[in-house]
Amino acid sequence: MATEIELAWAAGFYDGEGSSLCSIKYRYPKNRTGKYANIQIAVDQNNLDNLHRFRDAMGGIGSITQFRGRCSRWLVSNFEDCQKVKDLLWPYLGKEKRDQFERTFERKRDWKNIEPESRKGPRAAFRSMEAFEKLL
Repeated sequence: MATEIELAWAAGFYDGEGSSLCSIKYRYPKNRTGKYANIQIAVDQNNLDNLHRFRDAMGGIGSITQFRGRCSRWLVSNFEDCQKVKDLLWPYLGKEKRDQFERTFERKRDWKNIEPESRKGPRAAFRSMEAFEKLL
């Protein structure tokens, strides 16, 4: 288990380099059945040593892959692992990243009220204004 100092370092690193998102998609685009929500937490970085240190601080959770040329990415997309990462970082995060986590996990909880993103852009179309306002 990582020390408090390592967790605080990891939270600072994530605060500057990380992101979380929940995208709504269809498994079968042709007939639009099988809608699901995909949650991800990622950190993109050129320095592999920092990504390995971050993964170690997260208890070995996540995978590191090459992403967009020279850049590498640490990624978690399993809901349970995303929750663990959130819980580890939470005490040390700034307000902006805490708010981002809250929006991401709220979107995951409310995904049945949200339509998948269109191919025209990243914004989701909502069935109701109420579902949209919940995410704000």
